[in-house]
Amino acid sequence: MKKCILALVILVSLLLAGAAAGEQKIIGALSYLNLSEEEYAKYIQSKAKAVALLSDNGYITIDPSLQVLDSAVNGIQVIFYESLGEMLMDISIGKINEIIVPQSTADYLCFRNHELFKPVEFGKDYSNQFEEILTERMSDGFAFMMMEYNRSLKDEFDTAIAAMKEDGTITELIHDHIQNLLTGGSAPQISLEQKEGRETITVAITGSLPPMDYVGPDGNFSGFNSAILAEIGRRLDKNIEFIQVDNVGRSLALVSGKADAAFWTRSTPNPHISEMSDEEYAAYIENLKAAYTEEENEVMRLLSEALSRGKLDRRDIPEGCIITEPYYIDISVPVMLRNR
Repeated sequence: MKKCILALVILVSLLLAGAAAGEQKIIGALSYLNLSEEEYAKYIQSKAKAVALLSDNGYITIDPSLQVLDSAVNGIQVIFYESLGEMLMDISIGKINEIIVPQSTADYLCFRNHELFKPVEFGKDYSNQFEEILTERMSDGFAFMMMEYNRSLKDEFDTAIAAMKEDGTITELIHDHIQNLLTGGSAPQISLEQKEGRETITVAITGSLPPMDYVGPDGNFSGFNSAILAEIGRRLDKNIEFIQVDNVGRSLALVSGKADAAFWTRSTPNPHISEMSDEEYAAYIENLKAAYTEEENEVMRLLSEALSRGKLDRRDIPEGCIITEPYYIDISVPVMLRNR
């Protein structure tokens, strides 16, 4: 949980770091399917105000080599990208100041390229209740997306995901296909079982978000997501077939019928909370806030200004689509290029 909060702090702090007075900070991010660049920019700006308070009260430490200027808060532009490769190219040539990617991807990139770094460190602990609400609002639950009429397939996936959580399979796959790669190890080979005569599920995959999913040296799709799907296919006794798409192509593949499912889709970590009525959610928040410090309550107020609850919940889920239970929780964090 603390790792998620550290990532949260990194995410919201970059807006305050490394911009010259009067300069516009340009941030690259993988596009959301139901969120505009302008909405996402506003979302980040609201969080930047919260970070200033977190920094003032010792929750975070900003790299002293970076100049922190309030003017950066008012000068932000977001550019959405359809692939990680495009973002990395543009940050390398100075077209954008930083990129925002899932923490596992950020760690993967920084481990392999020491010119990239994350500039903020987490300080003192939050209350347990405050960690819960920050993680709920700020983290991404990675899930599979399908069309509403394919609810039976969603139910099958949910059953498999629940069983994989219960028996420790997902924990093992996280170790083998994510954590192991961040210490110089290599991920095990993924084998998609193909059996004649059984149903085939076609899945849209970007192949450009390591270590979640990528194209391996052998030209085959690899990564944590692929390993998850291989195991789901085995448990459901179905063949899994991949088709490669760019980021925006995930939903297009579903709508056109070219794919039965798409991953990854960013959702709330706990879909049961997102299903609460407005009254239930308000009561839930009030109960949590009762345990907050004054500073924590102010940060929560600032975060609530970013996006409406409904807009935040469906930021990556277009109309007509449904998602499975999340199989992995991560948070998007900024990464900068050193000496720029």
